[in-house]
Amino acid sequence: MKKTIALLAMLMLTVSFAYAATNSGNISVVATLASGTPNATFKVYKAPGGGNIDFGTEYTSMNFNSWTTVQRTGKAAQWTSVDHYAVVAFSDGRGRPYFIKSLGTGAFVSGTNTLPAGSFACIPVYSADDMWDAADPHSKQGTKPAGATLAAMFAAINATAQTVYTSENPSTSRILQVRYGFVPYTTAGANPYTGYAPIPTSQAAGTYSGVTVKVSITQ
Repeated sequence: MKKTIALLAMLMLTVSFAYAATNSGNISVVATLASGTPNATFKVYKAPGGGNIDFGTEYTSMNFNSWTTVQRTGKAAQWTSVDHYAVVAFSDGRGRPYFIKSLGTGAFVSGTNTLPAGSFACIPVYSADDMWDAADPHSKQGTKPAGATLAAMFAAINATAQTVYTSENPSTSRILQVRYGFVPYTTAGANPYTGYAPIPTSQAAGTYSGVTVKVSITQ
């Protein structure tokens, strides 16, 4: 009888060791994730002559101090800005659909004179050649994704934020140029967007200020 009890104790001990080797017990696990909200980095650059952006210099404001006159057939001569400025949004959608929006507020005032609000344009641009790393030509973002949409030019000063870009769903990170400038009639003499108003060449000289623009990313 004593031998039997000893054997049972040994068997129980052996089984216990074998069981302990097949599971780890309960282990606490914590996973910390960054916010899934889309975000973006915004930088201001100039587009000389309204052409390609010069990514070599960043700006903190937009100073339109170079102008030219344009006259379309059947239209009076008008002032237009030579250069454009762009708020470039380096967006990170984190897979979620997002919108890039522009809001311009205020009025261009110099003393008792005011520029036509409709003369200031927002010009959405998507460039497949824009790069995530300026030193790496292989970092071009490529063509606009299927399902994503880019708005046409519109009046920059509005009561509410206007959508510039709508991502696809699920989204990918993209680079958007939200350009601003004073543009002329189209070559056919038509308004380039709803609410357009030209700056006549009779406009009083002066430094016109009082407008701010804000570019944002939202879900």
